[in-house]
Amino acid sequence: MIKIVLLCSLFSLSGFLGFQASKIFDKSIKFFEDLLSFTQSLKNEISFLKTDIFSILKKYEYTSNFNDFLKEYEKILNTKNISQNEITKILENLIFLSDLEKNTISQMFFELGNLGYVEQIERLEFYSTFFKNQLDIHVQKGGKMSPFCKKMGFLIGSLLCIVLI
Repeated sequence: MIKIVLLCSLFSLSGFLGFQASKIFDKSIKFFEDLLSFTQSLKNEISFLKTDIFSILKKYEYTSNFNDFLKEYEKILNTKNISQNEITKILENLIFLSDLEKNTISQMFFELGNLGYVEQIERLEFYSTFFKNQLDIHVQKGGKMSPFCKKMGFLIGSLLCIVLI
């Protein structure tokens, strides 16, 4: 009886880990969707309304980890002692981002307000294109890997149960 309970819990744990691994891909897609949306909104706000960065940060809410990043970024902005390394430190705990993505995001947020009006719009256009490409890559990768992780979790759990019987 105890063996059956242990095997069922091992199978459940393995399936749970597979689902958690698949959520990483979903988080990366949602993060880049929010980042792309923010970049487009930022470009529009700067182009047409000439809104300052603090007003823009408070204006939009997101449901992904990007919202947490914006809150931390706003704290750094309030200290007026901003560096690209500090922004990169905020992104360190986001394991689904590559180093290139982290550097690009931190560079974009470091440049906000440090460039002239025309250069700022051009750079935001560049970043928008980059983030759109990254989103496409994450969607493609997530479409393949997310179901794979779920299936592997159950397969590994099944194999362990079979071997331990």
